Amino acid sequence: MKYEREIVSDPAYIKDLRNHRCVFTLQYAPMCESVVPMHVGNPGKGLKTDNEAMPILNRFHVHGHQHGEVSMFRHQAPEHVIRDACAAYERYAGKTFDATGDALVRLWRTTMGDFLIREAMRAFAREYYAEWRKKQESGR
Repeated sequence: MKYEREIVSDPAYIKDLRNHRCVFTLQYAPMCESVVPMHVGNPGKGLKTDNEAMPILNRFHVHGHQHGEVSMFRHQAPEHVIRDACAAYERYAGKTFDATGDALVRLWRTTMGDFLIREAMRAFAREYYAEWRKKQESGR
């Protein structure tokens, strides 16, 4: 499934992401590192949409730039992120994966296609943004 690509600009969200926990480690940034917003699957200037950004430790962000975003997701994403990303993709695409649990994680780490990994992470980031928006609207 290909998403409609509306470019969303939300500077307050991008600024706030620096105060969030890293979605990979579930920890706030240690003293020697920072949490930065990572825009998923957006090559080139002017194509970034803020509703596809998530908070991630800078070391993972740099790894994505140096070795490729999908390679970073494939090898660095912890199991909880893989499962959540695949579930988010299933909700957005209306499709289900043939594998579940540990088999799904093995598939992600080995033979799952780059496009599918990127789309799953994009869906994960969109759901993260939607949750943030909900909290902002409820005043929390």
